[in-house]
Amino acid sequence: METALREQAMPDTDVLGVGFPVYAFGPPRLVDRFLQTLPAGAGRPAVVWAVAAGIVGGATAAVAGRLEAAGYRVVHEQSYLVPENWHWRRSDPDAAALAQERAWRRTGELVSRAAHELVAGQLRRTRPGPIRLRLMSGWAWRWHLSGAERADRYLRVTGACNACGLCARACPTSALAGHPSGYRVGPDCTLCLRCASICPAQAITAPLMRQGWLHRHLEPGYRQYLLASTTRPQPGEPAQDGSGTGGT
Repeated sequence: METALREQAMPDTDVLGVGFPVYAFGPPRLVDRFLQTLPAGAGRPAVVWAVAAGIVGGATAAVAGRLEAAGYRVVHEQSYLVPENWHWRRSDPDAAALAQERAWRRTGELVSRAAHELVAGQLRRTRPGPIRLRLMSGWAWRWHLSGAERADRYLRVTGACNACGLCARACPTSALAGHPSGYRVGPDCTLCLRCASICPAQAITAPLMRQGWLHRHLEPGYRQYLLASTTRPQPGEPAQDGSGTGGT
């Protein structure tokens, strides 16, 4: 989705897949934008899946409903429970490793089941009630988006910022704008906290949270994946890995 929005080119595939992490029982702002820019589905099959740390609410059903309203035929929904990365960072290392192994094993089993169901043409849909769909994935989700527009109240870029540009390139909604003293969080923020997680200087903080809580556990290879998938710097711009200004 990030690539499609950045390059303004919608995916041309037989089946449309929409996957996302659940924020406030709904999709991130990036997914909302993606859904708004999709062409008419004309009966094209679509698959929806989500990853959540806990309660999903009506997140997948809300996205599926919007796809159907645009003319897509949703043939499968699935949610995967994977504990929040903050949990891994604050847990006993041995206990965290065991919990991770169990979570990923269960996720792998569900992914395998979903693949077999898709091949067999087996329909899987969720039918959440009004509390989950309208209250949790409606009102609470809109409240989350409204709060994200004021992210500059909660997130701060400190003097430790060396303006390497990694956060701005990795931001899925281009919410980090250049500033004479570094970067500042803009109203397009979706509160994914990717910037804080990957900042080599740990220069992005939240005054209302304990020091270090924003700097999440990162799966091996995640930073390298972001570096490879983000746009390359233009001539004269700093390198993506910040190698000219302190490195990663």
